[in-house]
Amino acid sequence: MALLTVARQEFVSSAWQILICVAACLVATGCRSDNRVVEYATWLQERCHAGNGERCTELGGIYDRGDKVARDDARATALYALGCKHGDSWGCVNYGMSLEGGLGTAKDVDAAVTLYRGACDAGNADGCFKLAALYEGLGPKEYREPVEAVKYYSRACGHGLAHGCTRLAHLYRAGASTAGRDLAEVTHLYEVACNERDPIACLELARMYEAGEAVPPAPGRSEGLVHQATSELDQECERGESGQCLLLGVIYDVGYVILQNYELATYYYGRSCDLGSPVACAWAAVEAERPEGGATLGDE
Repeated sequence: MALLTVARQEFVSSAWQILICVAACLVATGCRSDNRVVEYATWLQERCHAGNGERCTELGGIYDRGDKVARDDARATALYALGCKHGDSWGCVNYGMSLEGGLGTAKDVDAAVTLYRGACDAGNADGCFKLAALYEGLGPKEYREPVEAVKYYSRACGHGLAHGCTRLAHLYRAGASTAGRDLAEVTHLYEVACNERDPIACLELARMYEAGEAVPPAPGRSEGLVHQATSELDQECERGESGQCLLLGVIYDVGYVILQNYELATYYYGRSCDLGSPVACAWAAVEAERPEGGATLGDE
């Protein structure tokens, strides 16, 4: 259990980044019977062979998720590549993710960078975001270029991706802006992202108000922002988003902006575990061994 605790501490130390890791860029196919999925996949295959890139990408998503078909990373990746070839920017982003992670193909981060940049230039906010994340250092360290990270998070934000605004605000808050630590701009960016229903932005904004960093100040606003963020995450969790359940567990476990609540942490870890998250299952087991009124993560 000690190794699990250490791993969890490392994860919690940057809890606000979890949303990035769990955000999915796949096209949803909805709830269909097995037969309907097969029929739909056949139709997608026909459209894909006819040169429709979006349908290639959507079919790739079915095999990527294992949506009532056997999961097949290699086939999904090939379909994403075909979607990209036929001009679908989402196909390029997903193909880039496969190359970056070595899923169903040989790992090639340089090729992924090229694909992300092309998708970004085509107006795909997630392409900008994925490229920015690499430049921030969330991938191989040799790609870390902070100035480029700011540039591409700014483009993701400008294309309407709330997470891009949140990450840009974080970098500005850390002093990455050429204008220095511009707290007014940081506040604005978190506000934009929070209004676009990014719960992490709402929590970070609440922290700024509590610390007296927000510009302009608004005493007492923090509580409402925390309620907004946790309510949004709870709704997504109850809709079956395991990553959001896991994030709520972390928030309550460490007292992230709000008071620690181990009972709620255990509930959300368990909910995430039930939805298929092995990390949540491991942490739920650790939580179950905590003595009543036991130590916090930082004391373990």
